Order: sequence, then structure tokens, then C-alpha cells
Amino acid sequence: MSFLLDAFGVERVMRLYECDDGSDDSLATLDEVARETLGVSITQAHATWQALPAEPFSAIGRYVYECGAPVASLETAEGVRLVRGASDGVAFGGVVRTFEVTEPSVLRVHAEAVEPRIRVGSCDRRPISIDTDGTADLELPLDQGHYYVWLTGTFRSPMDAVLDGVLEIGLTPR
Repeated sequence: MSFLLDAFGVERVMRLYECDDGSDDSLATLDEVARETLGVSITQAHATWQALPAEPFSAIGRYVYECGAPVASLETAEGVRLVRGASDGVAFGGVVRTFEVTEPSVLRVHAEAVEPRIRVGSCDRRPISIDTDGTADLELPLDQGHYYVWLTGTFRSPMDAVLDGVLEIGLTPR
């Protein structure tokens, strides 16, 4: 996906998705839709991607959902609602916030939720992804850049769809 976004741009890739209704999954149909939206067939795009040198996941991964989240209220504890995803089978809810680091800093995250889990990642395709399990506090040195924090908590009941929590994100220059 990252290759397609880099090579053809968001608008053209979104048109590709919008034009493919999923009713005919043949390669010939996908090639035709890609030619109309991207200007090349999927077969050609795939061959071009395969010819490129391998890259680490941090360089090709895109955290579109996470990095499109609202900006965090830095240095202020924020009451948050952790919301269950689309599936009732998911036993946890989450909330995501983004933030900018303008100079090398130490990130401090404090979370309040049932069995909190904190994930920190880079929106700039840097090789950083920290994932805690059951930890309410985290400190992490970060360089300049755009980041996200994803807080999840476990629902007490399978009937719950929302869980109230607290998320506090702070930065201290190093």
C-alpha cells in the first residue's frame, strides 16, 4: 500500500478503491480498473515494486488511522472515552492522540483505564513502536517528529461499548 501511495498519490489510490466494487476479483478486472485510475495495471505496479530493494517495515508502514487522530492536549490530563471497534468480539476499547516533538525530549505518558495498554509510534516512518501491557506509566526519549499514542483498556462486561479513562501526555526537553 505504501508503494502505491508514494508512486501514485492518495487521490488516485482512493479512486482505485472506490472503483473496485469487489464483485469480480479477477486479475484482469483489477488490471483494467488500475489502468483507469493509476495509469498502469496492478501487474505493472507490482512488478515495479518487486524490483525495488527491500525496506524495513518502519519505512513502508503507514499508520493512517493512528496519525490522523486528534492532537493531544500536552501536559494536561484529558478525560477520554475508549470506544470499542466495529466488532462485538473485541474485548477492549481505545483512543488515539497525536503530538509533535520540536526538540529532542522525554515523553511521559500516564494512563488510567482497566488494564491499560499504551502504544507509541512514529508518523514519520521511523523505526519506533513501543507497546506496554498493563502499564499505566511510560517514559521514552524521542527525537523531533510527529508521533501517536494509542491507549487501550479492557471492558469489564461484553455489553460495554465505551470505557472512560484518562490520558496525560507530556514532553520534557532533554
